[in-house]
Amino acid sequence: MNEQLVQFGLSPKAAAIYLSLLESGPATVSVISSRTNINRTTLYDIIPSLIDDGLVTQIPNLKIEQFQAESPEKIPLLLESKINKLQQQLETAKLVSKDLTLLALSGQAGKPKVTIYEGTDGLKKMYEDSLLCKTHIRSFLSPESVESFDPSYVHNYFKRRAEKEILIKGLINNVPEAWEYIKNERKLKRDIRVVPKEMMNIKPEVYVYDDKIAFYSIKERFGVLIESNDMADAIKKLYDLAWEQAKGWNTKLRNEKSI
Repeated sequence: MNEQLVQFGLSPKAAAIYLSLLESGPATVSVISSRTNINRTTLYDIIPSLIDDGLVTQIPNLKIEQFQAESPEKIPLLLESKINKLQQQLETAKLVSKDLTLLALSGQAGKPKVTIYEGTDGLKKMYEDSLLCKTHIRSFLSPESVESFDPSYVHNYFKRRAEKEILIKGLINNVPEAWEYIKNERKLKRDIRVVPKEMMNIKPEVYVYDDKIAFYSIKERFGVLIESNDMADAIKKLYDLAWEQAKGWNTKLRNEKSI
């Protein structure tokens, strides 16, 4: 019973006090202390909280303080009260969270930010961030690296990105995996240009979107996310030059593959 009351939200000592009063009937602090092995000072700290919860009452008009347990039928009411309070706190937290987010954004507007992510979960957080893209993604793609990461997660990510109508422009090495990516180009909202591997043998993936530059070092299992309007704008301009330069190679390689 003590363990069940703890699950309902009481502390172990509060549960012991309530069970003692329920079993013995009205009792003084001295009697409760002897029955529960809880010292008097601690009892005087805990009993008021039980009174506030409606599980214990003080018997009035007695020279010596005595307390009694309320009916166990009040326990569900206690839980309902706590649930309602938590729901109110949740709604308040949602409102406060929005206000704090706006405050953070207003205070950090225009300030560059660098975040390092480590491990598989860290890289996944970076991929998830790209799903918040408001424009489109410019990328240097490395399908060899991606397929060695977590194929199930990555292909699900591709699908979710397409469902969000986020276009990804990709410069990609001429490797066998590249042509598999091209097969689903339209379905997965991709615009791919293939270049000879010797011209762009880049292992990490690079995404540029909005005011962010994301470097994914899948082999080393870490990533870097840079948030900077100026830096993102510079990389976008360099990328666009590379994109135009890759046009001829892309046409030649696709013709060789008859795509």
